[in-house]
Amino acid sequence: MPSSVLRVIQETFDPAEAVVLVRRGYGEQGLEERFVVAAVAPERGLIPLGADVPVADGRPSLAPSFSPELLAPLVFDQEILGMVALSRPRKTQGDVTPALRLIAQTGAQALRNAALNTPIRVTAEIDGLTRIFNKKHMEQTLSEMVYRAACAARGQREPGAPVTAPFLSVFLFDIDHFKHYNDTNGHLAGDRLLQDLAQLVPRCIRKDDIFGRYGGEAFLLILPSTNLGQGLATANKIRAMVAAHAFPFADAQPLKSVSVSGGVAEYPGHGRDAQSLLHAADDALYEAKRQGRNRVAGAATTAVTVPYTPPRAATAHSSSQAPSL
Repeated sequence: MPSSVLRVIQETFDPAEAVVLVRRGYGEQGLEERFVVAAVAPERGLIPLGADVPVADGRPSLAPSFSPELLAPLVFDQEILGMVALSRPRKTQGDVTPALRLIAQTGAQALRNAALNTPIRVTAEIDGLTRIFNKKHMEQTLSEMVYRAACAARGQREPGAPVTAPFLSVFLFDIDHFKHYNDTNGHLAGDRLLQDLAQLVPRCIRKDDIFGRYGGEAFLLILPSTNLGQGLATANKIRAMVAAHAFPFADAQPLKSVSVSGGVAEYPGHGRDAQSLLHAADDALYEAKRQGRNRVAGAATTAVTVPYTPPRAATAHSSSQAPSL
């Protein structure tokens, strides 16, 4: 939304410099009034996106070279949501202040509507039972990340050089003998087990990793910048942590503990799109089940060879179908 406001300002005034600031935490009581750069033109040399900007006496303290000639607050229902500022407008027919105020008023309404709709969008992406991301969100996110990785590989390619795709791994896993747990202890206990597991896994993953429920007792972890070996290391860390955790009724399980089995697959070696990557992880999950459960398996090697570039350590999880073993 701030980018849209900035675009209208550029088309209307053609300024040399312009910025849209958004107030952090507006609508919340007791928060210090702070503003952040949400959109800026030109993007280089003025002030970086995301930068905090102090405001004194209604005027923002921007870059030393930027002294705004026109300034208007984004006000909705007597509440300041942000402000717009610009300098050296090249389109100046008459008094431009009313036009800027109209843009600011419209922008404030749009910004407020976007903020009100955010909880609805977030709710649609969250699993109702475990309060982590749901299958729809995980599949969409994985598709977007694979697409970005493919674009990055093509963008970095020099004429005649092989494509070196950034690594991305997924870890798809489910709870061993979950049906036995449900049948023995009841569905309420089974629901509580899913909730406890959903809260346990985030303790040993990075902030950039994306974790969600993939349906039934299956979970998916997406690990950016992670090769197969690193993904297997993270997966085994999660597997060991779950097996050692004191879940209720764990000693009544066939393996005398609550455990998980899963499969790890790596992009692009095991799949060039999200669906094939999930399928490879799913096949590896079933191989882990066949090996006796409480195990992690890597996807089978394909004919695709990818030049190695050292990525950062990571962890992730993914699958095409919720397993039922």
